Amino acid sequence: PFPAPSVTPSPLAFRQFPDPGFFWPALRPEFAADLDGMAEATRYLLDLRLDPDSLQLRGQEWVLYTNRESVALDAIYFRLYPNFPGCRGAASVTAVQVGETLLNPTYEVERTALRVPLNPLLQPGAAVALGLRFEVQVPRGDTCRYGDFSYAGGVMALAHAYPMIPACDDEGWGVELGPAYGDLVHADTSLYQVTMTVPAGWVVAASGTEVSRSSPEPGLVRMAWVAGPARDFYMALSPDFLTATEEVGGVRVTSYFLSDDQAGGGNVLQVAARALRAYEPLFGPYRYRELDLVETATLAGGIEYPGAVVIAGSMYGLEAVYLEEVVAHEVAHQWWYSLVGNDQVDEPWVDEALATYSSIVYFERALGAASAEALLEYYWETYRSTVDAQRDAPVNRPVGAYSEGDYYAIVYAKGSLFFDALRTEIGDEAFWAVLRRYYERYLYGTATGEGLLEVAEEVSGRDLHPLYEQWILSPR
Repeated sequence: PFPAPSVTPSPLAFRQFPDPGFFWPALRPEFAADLDGMAEATRYLLDLRLDPDSLQLRGQEWVLYTNRESVALDAIYFRLYPNFPGCRGAASVTAVQVGETLLNPTYEVERTALRVPLNPLLQPGAAVALGLRFEVQVPRGDTCRYGDFSYAGGVMALAHAYPMIPACDDEGWGVELGPAYGDLVHADTSLYQVTMTVPAGWVVAASGTEVSRSSPEPGLVRMAWVAGPARDFYMALSPDFLTATEEVGGVRVTSYFLSDDQAGGGNVLQVAARALRAYEPLFGPYRYRELDLVETATLAGGIEYPGAVVIAGSMYGLEAVYLEEVVAHEVAHQWWYSLVGNDQVDEPWVDEALATYSSIVYFERALGAASAEALLEYYWETYRSTVDAQRDAPVNRPVGAYSEGDYYAIVYAKGSLFFDALRTEIGDEAFWAVLRRYYERYLYGTATGEGLLEVAEEVSGRDLHPLYEQWILSPR
């Protein structure tokens, strides 16, 4: 929908990148010192403008990227998630700039990756400033993956709508396409300053904390947020959103919902508040100043983003127990994915299995042992059905190694049963100590299954390889 420009694009005006301390409003005051160690974190400056009538998002983006690898880099990649196969939307980069030098965009991986060459090479520890001008067509309807990037049900959901730098590790840049299910993003913790101009009257839920609001011209509102340390920046907006808010230990928890779902919106808020109270003493503190729960038309029950949780509108009228499970799971992802990261494409169990088991912990703490046992038995039944069908598999495989149905049964259900077996093996006191140590060691970093096992053995003083082999590495 966006043809290549017929003339050479004009350079982007250079933007000054703020120091890490600039982003302190996104964190609870007692954790503002976390930013002291973020000098090498990638910094994004995003300036966006949304036209809801045409469903077009236009933006400029400036990025300060530091090479934290041990080798020099000859290029940097950006992911263009709106171009994922099957989506009716599209993303087009109309200008690319390295420092003051304009480059022609080079697309790869079915236009889902943009390669930006570097000359000279970017040496370890060195930083480079990049600029992009881009345009995005938002699809109407929920057919794109889980409907996480769409305009549907009166809500504009803008997951991964901007060009995003994937993680670079010993296997290279994370630009693989992946299947049409599971999570897409494997990214390092970054810092975000985002401004967006929208029509007046539209209510915006976003990662981070809003820091300013103005009216650049009649009928428009310009909003600004800071977010981070975070792996992504999420936005959803609607002219029909209502909100309800509760303060939980210094965290502003806000539920965004549509007018037909006021009761469900209140329930979502209550569950999220209870989950925060249950998880913090067991896992470690929630670092962000805000947590948003957002109703969208997603086809998934819920989806996690840093500082934000999406809940499907279809869940709001269900019995409380189903809604509680989804909300508790997604809130747990604020620890297991957002604060403690992992490769969600190649090793998805590391966050999904632990978030699933965390929902059992929520039921235990908030609803009682019988409710927790019933939920645990549900996961046992889900896993047993896969075993009975002779489709058992190791848990530590990439998303694409499973069918969509087996992905849930193995990664979520069987993976959560590993954590229950671990808790039984080492006892409650050691189990909670393992999770707290794991959180502390990998806070804002990237964990692996082997790293989790190492922490568990270190804290418990026991050889847990047989248990890990039994549940994670092999079919049972």
